[in-house]
Amino acid sequence: MAHGYQIAARNLRTRHAEIDVLARAGRTWIAVEVKARADHPAPERCIAPDQLERLARALASLAPGLRPRPRELRIDAIAIRWSAGHPDLLHLPGLRRVAGPNHGVAPTRTTPAGRNRWSNLLHRLRSLLGFP
Repeated sequence: MAHGYQIAARNLRTRHAEIDVLARAGRTWIAVEVKARADHPAPERCIAPDQLERLARALASLAPGLRPRPRELRIDAIAIRWSAGHPDLLHLPGLRRVAGPNHGVAPTRTTPAGRNRWSNLLHRLRSLLGFP
């Protein structure tokens, strides 16, 4: 994938939760929760705090086996809304930072280049989900 983002897995089931998309950029590993609702104006609001907690546990449990070893673990969301019959994707980066076993999490900043990378990831995700 362009700009260093790679999708490592889709619909990854762990004993804690199912991760819709597991992606990475360098040594940053990201569990992406995808919410699509045709009948809700803000599908991202359908992500419950306990669901974020389960995703955090799932990502932390995967951390020891991830290669390259994670420097940062985080949870992002992608909300898919339909307007005029077309999907509108909204990326919500860094909903939660996750501390994995035996390592802390260093904060990161989103740069304009980082936003371009996510735009490419969103484009790839659209094609994986079958959206134009």
